[in-house]
Amino acid sequence: MRRDLRDRGLAARLRKGKKLTPEIPYRKKDADLAKAADITCVDSLFEHISLIKPGSLITLVFYSDAQPNAILATVEGTHPFVLRTADDQAAQLKSIRKVMLVSQEGPKLLRAEAHIEHCVDSSNGWRIEVGFLRWEQVDRRRHPRYNIELPVAIRAIQEEEDGTAIVRLFQGTSVDVGLGGAWVTMQELPEQGSLVEFSSDLPSGDAVRALAIVVHACPERQGVGLEFLDYIGGARYHLHNFLSKAS
Repeated sequence: MRRDLRDRGLAARLRKGKKLTPEIPYRKKDADLAKAADITCVDSLFEHISLIKPGSLITLVFYSDAQPNAILATVEGTHPFVLRTADDQAAQLKSIRKVMLVSQEGPKLLRAEAHIEHCVDSSNGWRIEVGFLRWEQVDRRRHPRYNIELPVAIRAIQEEEDGTAIVRLFQGTSVDVGLGGAWVTMQELPEQGSLVEFSSDLPSGDAVRALAIVVHACPERQGVGLEFLDYIGGARYHLHNFLSKAS
């Protein structure tokens, strides 16, 4: 009943076009790097969420032994929200609570924090029911970019024609970097839309690791545009400090 009341309250806010309040603490020191309160208007966000329907593709991301894992799944239903996948990595979700969902509908990239309600193996694949914690639109324009060159390694999991998955490592150099993402030049490019792990060693000796999605892959410019989805360990803190001093 309480949850139902909260849902009704959210629906009322959606109709009024109010903004969602971010659930992360605002620190004045972050002001030069990010407008933390600049959240996408709920009307716009709700419009994009409504595009997620049965048949839509969702990437489900979870961590196991501090390593990110990704599963490609199809939306089977939205009330409740149920995903279906043939990927046997889903067996690990029986012992994992928190996950992240990523949806790319057209040019818009949506991310949701979620928790696993049920994960059951069946004759036609794994049935995964999830409960949502928060949806948000990934918008790199919230964060300024800085023209900084850093050595970058990108680890991508790509599927071969026979269905097997292989891990490929790409090396490159950043052209610009921000808390929201980076542009990286490289000879070989991962596929656009790929979920990858970004890693770079800062001059201070701190390492930055982040889960990212390739939103642009441009052979003409020999580079890729990355949107950061989630930082691993203390990477956000390290990058924030580095950019503060670099600016």
